[in-house]
Amino acid sequence: MVVTYGYGSQMMMNHIIPLENLMEMYKNSVGHNSTFILRITLDIQGLVPGPDAKRMMEFGEEIYRQYGYPIAQISGEGKVVNLELENPQKVNQDVLQEDIIKGERVREFKIQGKVNEKWINLYEDTSIDPKHIGQFENWKVSPLKVKITKSV
Repeated sequence: MVVTYGYGSQMMMNHIIPLENLMEMYKNSVGHNSTFILRITLDIQGLVPGPDAKRMMEFGEEIYRQYGYPIAQISGEGKVVNLELENPQKVNQDVLQEDIIKGERVREFKIQGKVNEKWINLYEDTSIDPKHIGQFENWKVSPLKVKITKSV
């Protein structure tokens, strides 16, 4: 993938970005309510070059692998939303979405999981916006809960 450094820069490098780096960029952009712009340069026939097309296919497959089959889903209202799991599950990330019809109201939140009969904090952050992807250490938990600790 051709990566351009700086706005209008003439310096370019032919470089296929590693899949792990693309996923990190995805989580830090799309996962925090931003747009992720892929700068893919077409060849002289107007096609995506083979190596770039291959990486984009891998990228799409990895997004689907990580987010296409959630272990569970729930929606709810209030300061605490519980997510029951049939069995303890290993988790290391979450995808939250906030209904922003009345604006972005969540200012701080925590994701908690029950480990050995004790609630632990897995992750905390500010704002959910329309979409938020949180990443944390692997934990085997059941159940999970989202606690809104500050909102307007």
